Amino acid sequence: MKLLKILSICAVVGLSSCASTPQNKFDSKRSYANNIATAANAFVIKDAEVPQEVLGDFTKNGISDLAWIGAAGISPPPGVSRPFSLGITSAALIFGPKDPAGESRVLVWVPKDLLAQGESPRDYTFKIVAAAYAKVAESLGLQAYSNDNKKALGFTSSKDIKKVGENVLLFVLGDPKEVVAPAAAGGKPSYLFTTDPYLDYSSKIVAKDFGSIDEFGFLMKLSAELPEWIVLYIKPEFLKINGETNKFPFMLQNGKMHLFVVPK
Repeated sequence: MKLLKILSICAVVGLSSCASTPQNKFDSKRSYANNIATAANAFVIKDAEVPQEVLGDFTKNGISDLAWIGAAGISPPPGVSRPFSLGITSAALIFGPKDPAGESRVLVWVPKDLLAQGESPRDYTFKIVAAAYAKVAESLGLQAYSNDNKKALGFTSSKDIKKVGENVLLFVLGDPKEVVAPAAAGGKPSYLFTTDPYLDYSSKIVAKDFGSIDEFGFLMKLSAELPEWIVLYIKPEFLKINGETNKFPFMLQNGKMHLFVVPK
């Protein structure tokens, strides 16, 4: 039986009785990605300054504002024809063992008004992610599955799901806090899942390579199927894009990529 790549997503959930934290204001001097990270109180990454002339307008290609740039020699994905080189490399991004930016993460703001009476943010988020995950897996001819206690997602090329139960995508949830989501993530009173690196249940994306698939393409498609209030943060050297390991961090939201770069 051939196993394909398994992604592990760990988010956090529970209910909090404290008052909602005020909405973060957008800082135009920082990148969109940086603003999202700040709003989630997730981590700090210094934006790289890039000459304006190398920031092509890739909006038509379905990426985003400062969009895709072929950083560190990595070619852009299909549909983006102008490769550029940036001085963004993993060597310039050194994260400590407990630095949250050193782990790929899921940033989630669950709008309160979407929850049915008595429904937990954890269960609702899992339902949304599981549906998106299954849709993407099936579009690639893969068999998606989840375990009974709603803590795992995975996919395989096998039709016999019972044989691959140990290879799962974990969805571990802890305690959220009440906040007002940033406008970019819906702007509603929401439950924000923690990203505290010292907590075992902190939100993480973990990749285990059991075979070859277009992992960047899978995550991009997954992001496109997820609502705007679920954002994926990808750390440097996490996955391959056109055969090259990514040398820079980025965010994926609604199928668009956001880099931690600003024009000089």
